[in-house]
Amino acid sequence: MEMLTTLFLFVAAIAIIFYAVLTEGTDWIGRAEIIEQRWPGLWGLMNNRPMRLILIVVALVMFGHGMQDLRGGAEPPTVSFKAPTVPTIIAPSPQIRRESANSLRRRTIKVATDLFLFWSKRPVPQQPVQNPSTDEDRKRNVVWDTYWREANGIYATEYKDRVIGIIREYKTKGIPTGYLEQAAENHPFGAWAFSVSGSPICSQDEVCELRELAYRVDASDQMIGPNF
Repeated sequence: MEMLTTLFLFVAAIAIIFYAVLTEGTDWIGRAEIIEQRWPGLWGLMNNRPMRLILIVVALVMFGHGMQDLRGGAEPPTVSFKAPTVPTIIAPSPQIRRESANSLRRRTIKVATDLFLFWSKRPVPQQPVQNPSTDEDRKRNVVWDTYWREANGIYATEYKDRVIGIIREYKTKGIPTGYLEQAAENHPFGAWAFSVSGSPICSQDEVCELRELAYRVDASDQMIGPNF
């Protein structure tokens, strides 16, 4: 009910102000004479200047009273600020480069494994006899010669070029390879360690040293670590 009263005061105040402004404006622009001639009754009401001033004062009082009521009874507007949305940062997926099946280090490990299996599956026969005097001695020497002739042939056909080519690739990258290329050229690579003990020691095994070269390059065939 109080709210309706306040609204009524506002509307009445605005109407009075509108009336006062309208009549004063009409008077200012020189049209009062026309109203006086055509509508004498309206002119008598409009020409009552004291009444107009009183009405303006009353309207201002009503307007002020309404504003005071609104300030005292109206609830302050609720202002809510929405929390800013935290931006989602999507990290780009790392580009994982798969190592080529034909990378240098994979080829190195492959040929080293093949050579290890090759020699480990071929037990070295007994050492030959110097100046054989019996059939048993001569048979023993034949077995020895046959073994190495076949081993040399297989090595030369299937492994020699692969081993030498891989060793030279490391050399072109500035990675020391020691005596490995010369060994691969002059005798069946890796045979010595097996022929001596049958169970090679890495420090004495050419195949093992070849395998260790694979740890000097990365997946992109680039040298790892210092050149020493």
